[in-house]
Amino acid sequence: MVNGNGRKKKKKIIIFSIIGAVVIILSLLVFLGSRRETIITVQTEKIQRRTLTQIVTSTGKIQPEVQVKINAEVSGEIIELPVREGQRVRKGQLLVRIKPDAYQAQLESAQANVEMVNASLSKSEAEYKRAENLYAKKLISDSDMDIAKASYLSAKAGYDQANATLKQ
Repeated sequence: MVNGNGRKKKKKIIIFSIIGAVVIILSLLVFLGSRRETIITVQTEKIQRRTLTQIVTSTGKIQPEVQVKINAEVSGEIIELPVREGQRVRKGQLLVRIKPDAYQAQLESAQANVEMVNASLSKSEAEYKRAENLYAKKLISDSDMDIAKASYLSAKAGYDQANATLKQ
């Protein structure tokens, strides 16, 4: 029996020794592994008073303080361009000349229309004054007087509209 118990004790000692050695080795690996830290280099200077400048890089769009947009009020064929791009100009200076043919025809048409409407207004005004005289003498009815007045006011409105078109 001593032999059987002795062997069992030796087996137990060997097993516990192996387990103890494994635990010690693992503990050493964990301890040595945790000591490896990343080293960070830091720049230092002596303390002194000074102005700090920060440089920022970014993208953007440069725009002028005052921007002038030139839009055409009329369209047409350009026949003269007396200024160059980037050239300084004065207020009222001619920048571009447009072929006036179409606009000249429109102007002449508007002038003729004003003259025609003016003739119609003169006729309506004369008829209205005649109707007023007859109405004062009780020679025409109220409805005839209203018709003469409406005709005169309509002709006057047409004349004002023709003048506005001419100015335009």
